[in-house]
Amino acid sequence: EHMGYYGHKASLHTGLTVMETIEYWKAYYISDANTSELIKFWDLPNKTVESCSEGQRKRLALVRLSLMNRNIWILDEPTTNLDFVGKKKFSELHSSHLRAGGLSIITSHEVAQAKGHKIINLDKLTYAGNLENLRDVENNDNYNIFNYPIDIRNFIEKINIQLIKYKYSFQSKIKVKNYF
Repeated sequence: EHMGYYGHKASLHTGLTVMETIEYWKAYYISDANTSELIKFWDLPNKTVESCSEGQRKRLALVRLSLMNRNIWILDEPTTNLDFVGKKKFSELHSSHLRAGGLSIITSHEVAQAKGHKIINLDKLTYAGNLENLRDVENNDNYNIFNYPIDIRNFIEKINIQLIKYKYSFQSKIKVKNYF
């Protein structure tokens, strides 16, 4: 109810048109968003999902975030297969979400898209297998590294501290099973 998940692979019905897909999501999420404005913003074609390129499918899947009305977004590689314009549009949508008091947890290989935001790296070597890519951020205050194997207790404590720092308290909304 408070969280919206966006997976790496877009879950789209290929037999529907772009407009039909958006209309379905609008009904599902009880949204009064303007379909034409969303299509225009994301520069989507008037054709079936099956006929769309991977980038267009990714843009269509991102429309769903606009309709969900969730406080917390969990996003897995949201900018994969997007061109420069698509990444810019995602950045606009994401910035709007954050300005409205939202929180996002994003997995990404593109550190540049997280500029100015808190970065938590779960393992240096998983970042595109290239430590040179981390040189720009590894000494920044907004960057934290948790080496593998991950000390889950330390990780959860660090996340809780960060959430409190940003005036978020989700403990009553999210139940974390205690495995310790």
